[in-house]
Amino acid sequence: MRIGFFDSGIGGVSVAKTFIRNNPSFSYLYFADDAHMPYGERSPDEVFALTTHALTRMFEHSCTLVILACNSASTVLPRIQQEWLPAHFPGKKVLGIIRPTAEDIAMHAHEHEVYILATPITVASRAYDKELAKINQVAHFFEIACPKLAEVIEKSENYLSDAQVSHYCKLYTQPIPYDKPIYVYTACTHYAWAAQLLQQERPLAKLIHQSSIIADTLSAYLSRHTEISQALIQPAELSFEVQCSSEDKQYIQKLLNLFTI
Repeated sequence: MRIGFFDSGIGGVSVAKTFIRNNPSFSYLYFADDAHMPYGERSPDEVFALTTHALTRMFEHSCTLVILACNSASTVLPRIQQEWLPAHFPGKKVLGIIRPTAEDIAMHAHEHEVYILATPITVASRAYDKELAKINQVAHFFEIACPKLAEVIEKSENYLSDAQVSHYCKLYTQPIPYDKPIYVYTACTHYAWAAQLLQQERPLAKLIHQSSIIADTLSAYLSRHTEISQALIQPAELSFEVQCSSEDKQYIQKLLNLFTI
């Protein structure tokens, strides 16, 4: 059995490779639904259908635990965990990335202004409001919906010199204060690839990506759930596979290249 990481495209690589680098003794599968990217501007029902279809494929390829390394997909996680998994794959586990990010936000939101850059579906779902309410935190933060940003990052060959990526980074950071220290969370894993451009737009901001948050949370989860970690394949050397819904070999190579950066 192995650990799976899922995203609509390249975004989840930033999460997966951070964990894999620190935990090379498991077997992994990374799956990208590039044929249906972007997820961030779809309806919740569409995202649910696409995500469960991808999960089925990943479970059929020996994944026992899958991390939705995608905020848009994570917005439908409650429905997946409460309805779909018990009915179809009761022995499997699926985790999202919104809850651990909300816990990190809660640590800073009382003392600092917090801004969250996210996809339209993530903002519309109020997922971060709901998670912060569950952990009894009265956190004040500002969410900025960023249509098209994930899509242009996905299609870009060079994020730092891409005029479209630069344009959207400028556009969506406009509401963020320029002249004081604040916290900015990139609540779409694609945005991590444009980190340098976002930081240039707001040099005083502390820019926080989800990769280290999720890696630490997943490590803690496996430590608590030894029945899962013991069931995972532990090969003599790193076992790692990349798949995509389009089965485009060039795209798979692009994903593999990003894992080596």
